Amino acid sequence: FRQEVTNPANRRNTINTNNARYYYMMSLTKLSVVWFRNDLRLHDHEPLANAIKHSKGNVLPVYCFDPRHFGVTYRFGFPRTGLHRARFLEESLQDLKQNLQARGSDLIIRVGEPEKVLKELQEEIQRANPELSIGSIFAHKEVASEEVGVEKKVTKSLDSAEMNFLWGATTMFHVDDLPFDLKSQDLEVFTKFRTRIEGTKTKVRNPIPAPTKGSIRSLSDMGISALDTGKILPVDEQMMLGGHESLAKEWQEKYLPRYSAEISKKNQESDKKSNSKEEAMSIDADEDGASFYGGESSGMKRVNHYLFQSRLIDTYKETRNGSLGFEFSSKFSAWLANGSLSARWLYHEIKKYESEVNENQSTYWLFFELLWRDYFRWVTMKHGNKIFQLEGMKTKYEKKEWSQDRKLFEIWAKGQTGYPFIDANMIELNETGFMSNRGRQNVASFLTKDLKIDWRMGAEYFEMQLIDHDVYSNYGNWTYVAGVGNDPREDRYFNIIKQGLVYDSEAKYVCHWIPALKKLPNPDSKLRPFLLTPQQENSLNFHVGEDYPRPVVKLSPPSGEKGGKKGWEKQKRGDFKMKRSHRN
Repeated sequence: FRQEVTNPANRRNTINTNNARYYYMMSLTKLSVVWFRNDLRLHDHEPLANAIKHSKGNVLPVYCFDPRHFGVTYRFGFPRTGLHRARFLEESLQDLKQNLQARGSDLIIRVGEPEKVLKELQEEIQRANPELSIGSIFAHKEVASEEVGVEKKVTKSLDSAEMNFLWGATTMFHVDDLPFDLKSQDLEVFTKFRTRIEGTKTKVRNPIPAPTKGSIRSLSDMGISALDTGKILPVDEQMMLGGHESLAKEWQEKYLPRYSAEISKKNQESDKKSNSKEEAMSIDADEDGASFYGGESSGMKRVNHYLFQSRLIDTYKETRNGSLGFEFSSKFSAWLANGSLSARWLYHEIKKYESEVNENQSTYWLFFELLWRDYFRWVTMKHGNKIFQLEGMKTKYEKKEWSQDRKLFEIWAKGQTGYPFIDANMIELNETGFMSNRGRQNVASFLTKDLKIDWRMGAEYFEMQLIDHDVYSNYGNWTYVAGVGNDPREDRYFNIIKQGLVYDSEAKYVCHWIPALKKLPNPDSKLRPFLLTPQQENSLNFHVGEDYPRPVVKLSPPSGEKGGKKGWEKQKRGDFKMKRSHRN
C-alpha cells in the first residue's frame, strides 16, 4: 500500500518511456499534485508532507467533485450523497481552501472523474507555464473496490507521472504496524482483534504536523497564476451533478432558508462571545442536532471543547446512549468520515487528556469506539466486496427470505412505522443527517428482524442520508446487525419497546421529533400509543391511525429473547396506567 518517495529512477518501470513526450516531460520543472479525497485536512496528512519535501514546495492541492459520488446507489437507486452530507462537504472544502490560502497556497477545484480531470489539469498547467509539468501524484490509499478502481484509472491516465498512494487517511493504526496478517482469524470477531491489539501494545504513530506558512509555494511563485482555481459546488449544484433535481429544489425551498437563519443566529452568538463562526456552530448545538459545521477547524475545536473545555469525555461511557441534544456523545464521526479529523491525531489528543487531566473508563471507551472504526476497515481489506453482498461475510450462510418490499421500506424510511422510538430516529436522520449509535442499532434491527427487509436497502439509504457516512463503518455495522457480519450472535435482536423505555425513559426524544405524542399523559403512552383503548383515545382526543400511524407490523422477537414471546403477547390495549410512568 505504500510507495516510498525516494529516487524516482527506482520506479521507472511504472512509467512509459517509449515515446518522445516522456523525454520532453522529463526536461520540465516538476510539481507534485496532492489529490485530496476523504482526507480534507492539513494536519497528519502524509501525502501532503511528502509532496512538499519531494518537490521543494512546488505543490498543487486538488479536489475533484466526482459525479459518480452524486449518482445513485448500486442496487436500489437512492441518491448516493444526500443534502446534509453535501452541505458538510461544501463547508469542509471551504475550510480546507482557507487553511491552504493562509499558508500561501490554494485549493484547485475540478468537476469530473479524477482520471480525466487530472490528465486535463496537466494540459492546463502547461498552457499556463510551458516549463512546468506534473511530476508526481500524492494521495491517500483507499481499500474499497470502487476507490481502488479509480486509483488504477488515475495511474493509467497519467503515465508520465509517478504515483504515490500512502496509507493513513482514516485509521489510527498503520497497516504496517498491525500485529497480525490481514488474513488472520483475529479479524473474524472484534474481541479477538481488540485483544491482539491491546495484548501486543501496538503503537499508534505520532501525527504529522500541518505544513507551516511558506512551505507550499503560491501559484504565482510557480508561474501558474493564470490557472483557474475552480469553484466549490454549493449543495444544489452537487445534487444536479447527480441529476437529482427534486433534491436541489428541496434544498433551495426547505433547508437553505432554515440553514441560513441558523448561520445568522450562530454568527450573532459568535460575535457576542468573540468566538469564530465555526466554534459556535460546533459546540453551541440545539436539540435538532443540526449544528455540525464542516471542516478541519471546526472539528478540532469540537475536540478541544469535548475534551479540555467541558470535560464531557469524563462521562462519555455513561451518556453515549443518549438521543436528544448534541453533548451526550462526542459527535466526532462526521469530521472523521471525510477526513477533516485524523483518527491518530484524535487518539493522541485523548492520550494527552489522560496524561494531563483525567483517565477513566470513559476516556478508554472513546478509544474503544475508534478501534471499532479501524476494525471495519481491516475487515473490508480481508473480505473485499463480500461486505456488499446479501450473505455478507458468512462462509456458511443460512438462506433467509429477505423482502425488498418498497412500500414497506418507505414506511420505515419516512418514520411512519407506528413505533415512536423507531420513527423518531428516522425522522431525525431525514431532517439532520444524524442518528445516535443506539438509534442506528434499533432501526437496523427493526428493518431486518421485524420487517425482514433486505439489509442492503437500509445500508444504501444510510449511505444517502448520513452526514457521517463512510463505507466501511456503514456496511460493517449493517452486516453485523443483520447477522451476516462479524457478530458471533447471528440472532441478535433489539427489543425496540424495551430500548425506548430504557433510553428515552421520559419520552422527551420521541416527543421532540413527533410533537403529536405530547398530547399523551406519560412516557408509557408516548412510547406505546398503540396500546391505548378506544375510551382512552377519546378522552385524550388522540386517535391511533389518525394522529399517529398504527403499527405496520406485529413485533416478532425470537423465542430466545428475554421474556420470550409470552412476554410480548401480554401487551394488550390499556395494559399501562395512564397516570404513572413505568419508571415510577
